[in-house]
Amino acid sequence: MYSILVLGTIMLADSFGLPIPAWLSPVATFAIVGYFLYRSVHEQKKGAAGAA
Repeated sequence: MYSILVLGTIMLADSFGLPIPAWLSPVATFAIVGYFLYRSVHEQKKGAAGAA
């Protein structure tokens, strides 16, 4: 959902004529998805260690 929010904001800013670089959308998407993937893997490792 955060990725959709950021992409929508970028599209809205672009429609108002702000100079948005073409590489910003993919970088933002990969950063957001990567961050939440990292958090998910970290939580799973922590949960598995706590259960044992």
